[in-house]
Amino acid sequence: MSSFALPKKAASAIIDTQDELIYAQMLPYLEAVVVAAVLANKTHCSAAGGSPTIQPLLDDSCSARCPIGIEQRLEQEALAENDELNQTVQWLGHLLVFQRRAFDCILEELPTDLHNSLLVLENVAPASGAGRVTSQEIFEDMYYEDCEEVFEWQERVPDEYLEAVLMALKKLASHQNPFLCYR
Repeated sequence: MSSFALPKKAASAIIDTQDELIYAQMLPYLEAVVVAAVLANKTHCSAAGGSPTIQPLLDDSCSARCPIGIEQRLEQEALAENDELNQTVQWLGHLLVFQRRAFDCILEELPTDLHNSLLVLENVAPASGAGRVTSQEIFEDMYYEDCEEVFEWQERVPDEYLEAVLMALKKLASHQNPFLCYR
């Protein structure tokens, strides 16, 4: 039964309640009528000609119900989550190198075993107060503008340790939202 199911009470007013077979056969068609009515009420005007169109609503319905639409939506969500994780890793790296106190604040909130494993990062990545980014909001804007400063912290970490540091920061980013402590 779809989310636009016709209530049995309404269906019983249309169909003789004694004939359950007819009700069972007709219910999908009645539900389709309800869906069509909802679609008709949610029409939009296209920007080009101003004529009514239901394309935006159909796109939304397809991404929610159609197997292809569901697959596309899941792919988009996975890409967005991966991008968010990468941004968080870059932010943590920035804090590690340029704002060590804020990074230490995040580490303090972790379970002891994870805290101790990440504490090693402070010995590998030297602290530097030269970073120009002062807030997470500014950093986020710079990240989506592909500014080089977002990745500047990586230049301060010795090459032989960079991959291990990135993996550790990814582990930390997956564990919690580091922005909660810093705000």
